[in-house]
Amino acid sequence: MSTLKQVAHLAKVSESTASRILSQSTKDSARYAQSTRERVLKIAQQLNYRPNMSARALAKGKSHIIALVYPRLVDSPFSALFITQILGAVETRCRELNYSLLISSPYLSDDGPDESYHKLLSSGYLDGIIVAETLFDSSLINAALSKKIPVVAIGYGNYPHMSRSDQALGTRLIIDHLISLGHHNLGFISVVPEFTYITYRADKFRLALKANGLNYNHLPQATGNLTSESGQTAAKILLDTYPEMTAIVSFNDRMAMGALREIRVRGLRVPEDISLTGYDNLPFTADISPGLTTVDQQAEQLGREAVDQLMAVMKGQSPGLKVLEPKLIIRSSTGPART
Repeated sequence: MSTLKQVAHLAKVSESTASRILSQSTKDSARYAQSTRERVLKIAQQLNYRPNMSARALAKGKSHIIALVYPRLVDSPFSALFITQILGAVETRCRELNYSLLISSPYLSDDGPDESYHKLLSSGYLDGIIVAETLFDSSLINAALSKKIPVVAIGYGNYPHMSRSDQALGTRLIIDHLISLGHHNLGFISVVPEFTYITYRADKFRLALKANGLNYNHLPQATGNLTSESGQTAAKILLDTYPEMTAIVSFNDRMAMGALREIRVRGLRVPEDISLTGYDNLPFTADISPGLTTVDQQAEQLGREAVDQLMAVMKGQSPGLKVLEPKLIIRSSTGPART
């Protein structure tokens, strides 16, 4: 592999001169004669020279690379569909700003993130990090801050630079919609309280139900782990134990899909026999039959906002908390409560 030293030697210039010309910086290269610039660029092309990115980052003080970090517990970032939507928006916004995106999905233990994450933080490649903060664990953020790497988060913790969807509004939209259709016998497919956003969502469902004269703790509940399979298992428990239910409220769309399978296995109709709601508005929810009533958390906007927040933090600014307004998407999986 060719080196900067070889390019400089054949072009008969110093390494610093070659480096400045190859940086493609107008300010740096304009000080040199056109013939010198052309000679350096031609030799670099002939040698198929590729700059050392870590060295360039060290010299310039930035790499134009940021990382999206999603802790691995149940899913990778590519199987967690809501995170995939955010990821696509983050990548698009990075490209618009001439940044590259690196994806990290470290395992977490009682000792914190795995070794691969610490190696990434020490690599010198990163200008900043976006953490998809889904767990009651601040070790990902703290480890980055210990390396003086700018950080923002998407989630529901107490970190000051964060974007999130308004769960209070989203849960209220779901509950108010079902109550308006005459549903009071509600069952819930929730998730174990390891996830910050799930605990946050459960708290907001409690408030929304209380505003309608219902007590969350007294309503049927079964627990899943965010996957479709766990949603089907949870729905089986609910339907076996509480046949009087007229609606199932799932904490996410994927578990709602599993619930729909279980409802169909029993020969029940949605929404005539039982209504069903999800949360997230994943792309497939509009294409299934019946279409799933759900809440759109504005995943793409969350991703774009996170990038813009990170850019502000990298400039020494304090963007604070950004809360986005979710939207209720009413489809044919909800209808009047059966009598």
